Amino acid sequence: MNKREFEKMHPITNFLYILYVMIISMITLNPYILVTSFISSIIISGMFFGIKTFRNNIAINIPVIIFTVLIQPLFSHNGSRVLFYLNDSPVCMEAYIYGAAVAILLMAVFRWCLVLRCLIDSEKCMYLLSRLSPTLSMILSMILRFIPLMRQRYKMIHEGQIGMGRYNNKGRIIENIRQRIKEISILITWSLENSMEVSNSMESRGYGTGKRTCYHRYHLNKSDIITSIIMTIIFAVLLAEIVTGGFSTYYFPLLYIDEFNFKTMTGIILYVALCMIPLISQAIGYMEEKGRRVTL
Repeated sequence: MNKREFEKMHPITNFLYILYVMIISMITLNPYILVTSFISSIIISGMFFGIKTFRNNIAINIPVIIFTVLIQPLFSHNGSRVLFYLNDSPVCMEAYIYGAAVAILLMAVFRWCLVLRCLIDSEKCMYLLSRLSPTLSMILSMILRFIPLMRQRYKMIHEGQIGMGRYNNKGRIIENIRQRIKEISILITWSLENSMEVSNSMESRGYGTGKRTCYHRYHLNKSDIITSIIMTIIFAVLLAEIVTGGFSTYYFPLLYIDEFNFKTMTGIILYVALCMIPLISQAIGYMEEKGRRVTL
């Protein structure tokens, strides 16, 4: 995957972007904000990972939708509009609406976490946290490294087992489950051996014996500062509007959603602009590159 323009920016700019977007998404259950966040997360994650990742993640969203929309209202009896009774307990329409809002929130946050994984890699994580907590930054960077590494190793193990003819028992579910457990056992053993090698390597290089220095190649330039300032201003305006009662939404006991007016529309436009900053940055970079080619 080629580096996008926004990925090339300073780690602080990337971190502020994902922080601002997720805070606004999670501090309000207003349907306008939730739908905007969900649609924007699909667009931005599609820009970074492609449409194939969106199709692969649909299966993960199905349990969330089933639990929050279909199952959760059966145990939450708050609300005023009763749809039916289950064991003499009322099941209300507000509970289903609330479950749908929570489902959209969870799916949006999940996709923003995918974007976070793309924007903040282990090197950027080390840069952001090394001065505050070197140990924490090392642990997080190792986690970000080992999770995709374990996926690659499991794929290698699985393909090796297929090549050895271990999956010839078609239709035998128990045998296939045993084979999967065996592959996971191989993966765990491989990972533990590798962790010991990493530990010995760190010890031989003097880790923990004194104050360590850290090299980084990141420099805060003009575009990073301007982008960070714009994002901070938009975030401050949206946060002030939410704190002062804008986007007010209540699901229990009565459903209440703040009316859609000019102030609400302005807030949504600002939030869309905040979410689409990577796409805007990519478009600006493409236009600049095209302009340089025309000049040459």
